[in-house]
Amino acid sequence: MESHANSGDPDAPFNHTLLASLYPEKIAATRLRLGLVAKSLKDLAIPSKQWTFFTDEEVDIWLSGGIARRVALNQLAHKKRDFCSISSNSQLVIIQREISPFNTNSYEKKLLKNRIPFIWDLDDALWNANQGLAAFIRGSSSKYEWMARNAQEIWSGNETLMTWCKKMGGQNVHLLPTLAQRHHEIVSAQTEPDLLVWIGTPATAPFLQSLIDALGDSLRGWRVLVVGGTIHAPPGISVECRPWTLDAEKDAVRRGYVGLYPIDENHPMASGKSGLKCLTYLSHGIPVIATNTQSNRAILSTGSGGLLVSNISEWIGALNYLRSSEVRESLSRDGLIQVRSNYSDKQWVRWMTERIKVNLSS
Repeated sequence: MESHANSGDPDAPFNHTLLASLYPEKIAATRLRLGLVAKSLKDLAIPSKQWTFFTDEEVDIWLSGGIARRVALNQLAHKKRDFCSISSNSQLVIIQREISPFNTNSYEKKLLKNRIPFIWDLDDALWNANQGLAAFIRGSSSKYEWMARNAQEIWSGNETLMTWCKKMGGQNVHLLPTLAQRHHEIVSAQTEPDLLVWIGTPATAPFLQSLIDALGDSLRGWRVLVVGGTIHAPPGISVECRPWTLDAEKDAVRRGYVGLYPIDENHPMASGKSGLKCLTYLSHGIPVIATNTQSNRAILSTGSGGLLVSNISEWIGALNYLRSSEVRESLSRDGLIQVRSNYSDKQWVRWMTERIKVNLSS
């Protein structure tokens, strides 16, 4: 499989599958969904290509916000020409989240005009992301309602997303959990019995900050390793913050004793969270303490591996409970069994590949 980030190939055969996304694979949503199926298609010699609106360099500028985002505006015409060129040779397009960071479906409408079907790979409630001017620029609910109505098939990250897509008129809607990246090269964990870990993004770091502030002195005796975000530590509490890199994530899951997954249930994006942090921790034998949301219940209530909490007193109780090495080891074993039984990357990648074959033959 060839990977073309922002590079069209008009001479490509008409029968390839195009994997299209807003973000490059350095962003988890793309890396852990399209990236997995891309490798499978390559292994099976099924012709495919990848295209992203942003390159690695551009996405850093975009996510920094502010006036720097003009880079996307300045190249908008080029991006659309490039996408139209590479997609014109596609038999099927899989769209991870959305193609354009602006309030338009023009890319997707071009596909339908050329009679090229698309699968919508959706892992978050994008329609809740913005309000006011931000929604006017990035996209209001109507943008995503159109996607639901016009996708040939939809892969949704949790039950909440499935329900919304069906309500909006979506057909052929399937559940596809976001699968954690298992670092197989980690032969043996070097667990540090006082280390709490959190792996995320700057956008979700405020959830952790609120938790850390509320826990305060209850964190004494623990150290906190934060990967992918920046928070301020209360007096006397040890907190280390590191930018996300693959090596930083590997280090965290090798050393971590307990994983933290706080979510602000009142946040507009909360219902769309797919439980990726839960699966990341569990797949490496790290018990997780997680906010009691629908997506987290779907993961933890069936096979345990962690504790669901609803208020700060329950957070404190869970942390005290997990100080026991026997409890920790029991939950660790349960979590590994849960992931291997229900969230096997091989199982779900095989499912995605079969769905692509079905759509290519229809």
